[in-house]
Amino acid sequence: MNFVFYDIEATGLDKQFDQILQFAAIRTDVELNEIDRFETRCRLLPHIVPTLEALRVTQVSAEQLFDPALPSHYEAVTRIYERLQEWSPAIFIGYHSIRFDEELVRHEFYKNLFPAYLTNRSNNGRSDVMNVVMAVSLYESDAIIVPTDELGRQIFALEKVAASNGCSSGRAHDALGDSLSTLCLARLLSQKAPAIWSTFMRLSKKAAVRSYLIDELVVWLSRRHPKGFSSWRITRIGERENRNGQYVFTLDCDPEELSRMSDVDLVKRLARSPQPVRVVKANTAPILMPCGQVPANVRSGKIDTNESERRAKWLRDNESLCQRLIDSFEKNREKYPPGTHVEQQLYDRLICGDDEDRMKVFHRAPWEERVAIAKAFTDPRLRELGLRLIYFEHPEVLSIDTRSDMDVGMAARLAGDCENLPCVSLPKAIEEIEKRMTEDNPRERIFLDEHREYLAKRLDGARKILTRANR
Repeated sequence: MNFVFYDIEATGLDKQFDQILQFAAIRTDVELNEIDRFETRCRLLPHIVPTLEALRVTQVSAEQLFDPALPSHYEAVTRIYERLQEWSPAIFIGYHSIRFDEELVRHEFYKNLFPAYLTNRSNNGRSDVMNVVMAVSLYESDAIIVPTDELGRQIFALEKVAASNGCSSGRAHDALGDSLSTLCLARLLSQKAPAIWSTFMRLSKKAAVRSYLIDELVVWLSRRHPKGFSSWRITRIGERENRNGQYVFTLDCDPEELSRMSDVDLVKRLARSPQPVRVVKANTAPILMPCGQVPANVRSGKIDTNESERRAKWLRDNESLCQRLIDSFEKNREKYPPGTHVEQQLYDRLICGDDEDRMKVFHRAPWEERVAIAKAFTDPRLRELGLRLIYFEHPEVLSIDTRSDMDVGMAARLAGDCENLPCVSLPKAIEEIEKRMTEDNPRERIFLDEHREYLAKRLDGARKILTRANR
């Protein structure tokens, strides 16, 4: 199977409300030889306000944000979707991608009426080079150099790790440059830590992680926290309905002791540390290692192999206790309310088959016919997103009343007049720039002035729309 190494640059860190500004990907064969590459940029959406920090990192000018020579956001996302679909099946790999890039790409596909889960369906898989770097730093520390800060804490930022290992592209915070650095690190890891690299690639699919946890009685799970890493011997005890969430039991805890607790006491115990029950998300490139690959320094202070295997066998033979543990764990789990805004509702429910077919028809139809298609969606999320897309791309095909309502809605959003909307507004963005105007660096002052000026013009336009609407 081929690999696709990719990276994005965005308007901020909010995976639901921010947007992609640049996307780049490199396709390789199984031996990591480059086959093809792809890159696209796009204009800023009319309702998005970039965060100052994102702009400072990427050094995108106000002029670039609205460059008419660039494709629109919808055009760019269409190109991204079509290219990734063309390159499938593949294993899609980024750096810190599972928690950010993947999520933002999913939401971009969803908001542009494309199937959101392209990278982990239709025989595709996904992994994360940062997780591989972390695993190698734990299990084969001589194979890679991980820089540290002044307090001796490891730094896993791509720019720092790449520079420390001769993988700097010279284009940090550029999507293609970061993709090249990620690919370089992957080549290094596959050569210097082949067993760990092979394990991660084998577990790049949800079904493979599930099968691995079922087949192996005891494995090691590692996770990073602010002070370093924690590692535990675990055994699988069940799964959630979607088979993505795999319940595992931490074998440092004695299951027989827990079996003697009342239901009330068991719920209380599972809420305390050390946690007996955890959830491994099978589609997030978890750091799972066979016991034979875990060095003694990671295993130190834990129960021995024989005792961990005895506990695992006893627990797996006691199905009723496994179910009690799962039920008690779920009672402690925080329940999140449904999203208020359409951007927050991707995971609320799956899109039905009829609407999936309408999404395909929507993209093929002339713009004047897409209004009726958008209104025909049975899913209210898709109706709202479809009309919004038409408003952004060809507002002239909408009725005057619809266009006017959307003008006012977007203006209120930009001006910060929308209640409980968590995204950045123009007044907040201007306030943040003005806090930074004490910068001594002349180049930075010019950059800030330029962005403050364009934000002020956008705010003035939004307030004029709202004033007219309120007359």
